[in-house]
Amino acid sequence: MVHVLEKLWDVSWEVRRAGDPAAEDWVATRALALLAGNLDHVLTTVNAEAVALPAHRRQALDGVIRYLTNNADHLHYDQTLEQGWPIATRVTEGAVRYIVADRLGITGARRDEPEPKPC
Repeated sequence: MVHVLEKLWDVSWEVRRAGDPAAEDWVATRALALLAGNLDHVLTTVNAEAVALPAHRRQALDGVIRYLTNNADHLHYDQTLEQGWPIATRVTEGAVRYIVADRLGITGARRDEPEPKPC
């Protein structure tokens, strides 16, 4: 979700003046819509914002629209939350990957104890 929030902030700053308090509300509203499974609504609102801008200012918005559209199959946050699964960030996913790799990497490890001597 963090990666999507970053993209929504990019859009928000593109359509509002720097420091505009409405930018935070704009991002929060779209983030909550995504968490509720309303990707189509978010795409519609971002697209409406993009259409209202001149072409030279649409790059960030077009990028977000493309990202959300291309990754729609992976953005089912509502279903994820219904299952009780966590919504991980890249940092969390990376940490888990390294922990799992460390544990799996030592499955054949042996202790440094002397072998038993035959009687």
